[in-house]
Amino acid sequence: MESETIFHIRSRSDLMLPVQQAYAAALEKGGRFRVRFAPGDYGRFALSLRDVEGAGALDLLLEGEGDDPAVIEGLSLALEGRTVTLRNLILRRAEAPVAVLTVGAVESFVAERFAILDSLRFEPQIHEPLVSISAAGPRGTTATATLRDCWFVGNRVQGGSPLLATPRTGRSHLASLRLDGVVFARNEAAYGIEPWFTRSLTVERTLVIEDRLAHGWLRLVSPLVRVELAGSLLSSTTPLVRLVSGPDVALGDFPPVVARKCELRQGSVGEPEGIAAEACTRGEAWPRPGERSPLTEGARRAAVVDPRALVAALGL
Repeated sequence: MESETIFHIRSRSDLMLPVQQAYAAALEKGGRFRVRFAPGDYGRFALSLRDVEGAGALDLLLEGEGDDPAVIEGLSLALEGRTVTLRNLILRRAEAPVAVLTVGAVESFVAERFAILDSLRFEPQIHEPLVSISAAGPRGTTATATLRDCWFVGNRVQGGSPLLATPRTGRSHLASLRLDGVVFARNEAAYGIEPWFTRSLTVERTLVIEDRLAHGWLRLVSPLVRVELAGSLLSSTTPLVRLVSGPDVALGDFPPVVARKCELRQGSVGEPEGIAAEACTRGEAWPRPGERSPLTEGARRAAVVDPRALVAALGL
């Protein structure tokens, strides 16, 4: 049985030398490094847990203390490990010139009951998303990423960058990115999701209500990504799907995005393009939810996501 190191963070001072010392000791032993957060305002602070000699020695688990998610104010995270797990955590009012959450996983990344609220990725000259997820293994290997019951509400990304992206690492790639019960609402960015170096994207039980994405919700640059949408309610005033062609990629190279039993809503841009819909309904985009709404309350608790119940509570 592999060893486990547990470290408790209760104040800003714990984020400095104490956690780095505990992390270095855990790297020597291997196994799992578990970080438990008490709720609180940690100021504008960037916590980095990365093995400078290469990922893969540790499993990282960051979680809130107790059964309910811990609300962490002002903290951005850069994490790398064999596996990376975020659980029962809410990052609120984080501000950074680069991604508020950067994850590199050799084998897998999982976020459960996790939220990023009212946060800002500033510096428009830097092309980084609010959340960056990538594979970090040796050349030719793959990793997986799963977000389950997660919330992205009221965030801003300056410049031409998306909310969530899977960028190229140069060595490995994500075999799959799975969104299972994820809410995107009241965000401001160029795009919602940009799965560059991912072979499959599956979106289930997800709710999107966006009116300030400049160019679209899902931006596809690589025709290697297979996309399936199922049982989700998706609303954007800009296109739900945006295909990007280039010198080596024509629009005809992209396979259709398969949507099953979804509600697809767009603004005045017409019928959703690039989507092969089965048993789906269509309509105009929903209005922007208010800052005080059942959706906001759910986000602040990182509650289990029920898209239809949320839409009904919003009166849409």
